[in-house]
Amino acid sequence: MKQNTLWFLLVVPAVVSATGNMAVIETNYEVRADYQNLDFGDAYRVDGRLTLPLLRYGGASFFSGYGRFKGDNRFIDSDSYTVGGEVFIRDYKVGKLSAQFRYRNTELDIPDNVVNVNDSITTKNYRALGEYYYRAFTLSVSRNYLNNEKVDNVKSWRGSGIAYINDNTRLRVFGNHSDNKTNYGFSVAHQPSVFRNSTQISLSYSDSGNNNDIYSVSLAYYFDKRPSLIDRDRKYR
Repeated sequence: MKQNTLWFLLVVPAVVSATGNMAVIETNYEVRADYQNLDFGDAYRVDGRLTLPLLRYGGASFFSGYGRFKGDNRFIDSDSYTVGGEVFIRDYKVGKLSAQFRYRNTELDIPDNVVNVNDSITTKNYRALGEYYYRAFTLSVSRNYLNNEKVDNVKSWRGSGIAYINDNTRLRVFGNHSDNKTNYGFSVAHQPSVFRNSTQISLSYSDSGNNNDIYSVSLAYYFDKRPSLIDRDRKYR
């Protein structure tokens, strides 16, 4: 164990240092509000994130959030609380490698006349991600592992391709595969110049399987730092 730890401490900094570029230009903060329309309900979410440099060529993010789901018909309403973090190494001219952990507790609005049903669900999500940057394009692949105390664990792959139409407009197409189920989606994000790069507006669509369509809109606000969207994605978060 000690030998493995020593190898990690010696080799990883050496590999990262060879890139010659910092992963996070400056410490930065953001808040985000999301709305999702699903075939079986509506979801609302608010998140906050802090991203900072770690050593010289690494970075770390810490985030937390609250979500509310309003179910239709037989679907139960719920509240969820999320905390998590991510560590990564990056050369903003080449790409990014990261590991992320996310913990979520969901509280279900179980009717009073229903007994012997647990009204709280805990999930843990682990993600390893790699991104490659080429001019105004980004290729991304991630491996996800979802641990849920109530149902079987889920392992999935996610791949995406990103094109920057201009420095402040991003188009993304993505696909997910897990347990013989594959779904796709796309999103577009823009930083309006009228807000001086302080705000991002995003629209997205995804097919979650079983003919369940998800439409989403999100609004993000960034404190202090005002880079273009492509620089924000590659140098700040």
